[in-house]
Amino acid sequence: MTSKSKYTLRSAVELAYSQYLPEEEWNKESSPLVILHCLCGSRGDWHTLSEKLAKLLKREVLTIDLRNHGESGHAPSMQYKEMVHDVITLLDKLNIAKAHFLGSSMGASVMMTLALLHPHRVHSLISEDTTPCKISGSLKSIIRGYLEVLASLDMSLPDGSLENLKERALPELEKVEQSRGHSMFFARNIIVSKDDSNTATCTFNLQAILKDLDHLTSWDETLAGCQFTGPVCFLGGCDSINLPTGELSEEQKAALTSYFPSAEIHMVQNAGLLWTLHIPQYLPEEEWNKESSPLVILHCLCGSRGDWHTLSEKLAKLLKREVLTMDLRNHGESGYVPSMQYKEMVHDVITLLDKLNIAKAHFLGSSMGASVMMTLALLHPQRVHSLINEDTIPCNSGSLKSLIRGYLEVLASLDMSLPDGSLENLKERALPELEKVEQSRGHSMFFARNIIVSKDDSNTATCTFNLQAILRDLDHLTSWDETLAGRQFTGPVCFLGGCESNNQPTGNLSEEQKAALTSYFPIAEIHMVQNAGHLIHSRQPEKFMEHVCRFIDSL
Repeated sequence: MTSKSKYTLRSAVELAYSQYLPEEEWNKESSPLVILHCLCGSRGDWHTLSEKLAKLLKREVLTIDLRNHGESGHAPSMQYKEMVHDVITLLDKLNIAKAHFLGSSMGASVMMTLALLHPHRVHSLISEDTTPCKISGSLKSIIRGYLEVLASLDMSLPDGSLENLKERALPELEKVEQSRGHSMFFARNIIVSKDDSNTATCTFNLQAILKDLDHLTSWDETLAGCQFTGPVCFLGGCDSINLPTGELSEEQKAALTSYFPSAEIHMVQNAGLLWTLHIPQYLPEEEWNKESSPLVILHCLCGSRGDWHTLSEKLAKLLKREVLTMDLRNHGESGYVPSMQYKEMVHDVITLLDKLNIAKAHFLGSSMGASVMMTLALLHPQRVHSLINEDTIPCNSGSLKSLIRGYLEVLASLDMSLPDGSLENLKERALPELEKVEQSRGHSMFFARNIIVSKDDSNTATCTFNLQAILRDLDHLTSWDETLAGRQFTGPVCFLGGCESNNQPTGNLSEEQKAALTSYFPIAEIHMVQNAGHLIHSRQPEKFMEHVCRFIDSL
């Protein structure tokens, strides 16, 4: 079916994406699920859910940064048909002929437009709280209000502190509506510019979005008469600002079924628009004691704070306290330096906590993050309420060390040039080499996913972490600092071990490991989690959160 519009498409914008594959056997002929994020969001918002969906659905899940968002290219225009063209071009590059689509807010509008223009590319649609009609005027004005506040800010960083700028921005953002969560969402999207460390910018193309906001909050009436007759599931939030009565209006139902006649409608209690639930600073939505100490989460080696996005939202709600995630040095969006020593990383964390006026916190650390956390507790016990340790003992780990080195050396050996401009071709060459390290599709995909197009040169790929710095200090990173011998942290400690972890070949801690743990943390309690490996939170998220909440609530 062709569009009735006379609109002329420009060249497609190159889109950043992430792929999630099931760890178990799966039918590689099954069509993937493609997830498209909301306005001012990014594919990273869907990281944890995508991992879970890949496992549950036993199929590939593909998340995409739409144009002018995240790591995708910027362009002056934000028209839905252009975004559809971008997505179709990426699917063609990935040899995906047909897919299932899940779209949230703006992503749902892109998805619906795609299905009406290219129905042969779509198996099914899942729309999150978005119908093919204009959004409410109140929601449009709220979005514009937040964006105009961001546009009015002085983005210079004369003192070099991004945090000071965010503190100035928050009171202005909170004037738009009484929603701390929304204000924190937009403040979180202020980052240090890659081009100038003395200037801040947004994670999205603010000017392009503002210019086309009327289009982005409307429905393209030139699509009238088009239909997608395949399966469609509409999920509406009963508390959504789009649905003042708690359900679809007759007008909204008519609009939905006119374009998607077989759509089924499901309303979800105690839910609004998804974008209203993304609270990146992770503050509880309900009333909470702002004097309570936050939970600080430190990620694993080669990971990032984004890995903890969904769990952090849930933990903030369950614990009724702030949850803070951070990228450690040489990872994610944090600064790159030549050295990766644990005491240096502790200094980084303490410096950030001082900037945020956090005197004392609960800490949750995973793998490398657990070693940073333990070192911090031994050197600065007055800054720590409690520790939750994910599968990491204060001693050396030989087997895990050799595996990590194997993966990193494969990445270091790759030719990172992109002569054909295709990151996917490079990842396809990398995967067979990564899988030679050990028989783990999941681990190989984890490292392949960390290959991205360089910000400085679109014809070159790089990693999301400082590969050379990590390789150089890997012996230190996979060892325990014996100069800490004799120190103790006598506060509460919870150790969570994975029964299938490489760190515990017998499915339990050895006597040597128990002795090492209790010598530094004498009142540590030990819990082993069934059907979980080294990263328990990834394979058993519900059990993991249950242990975390029980432990902190008991203090």
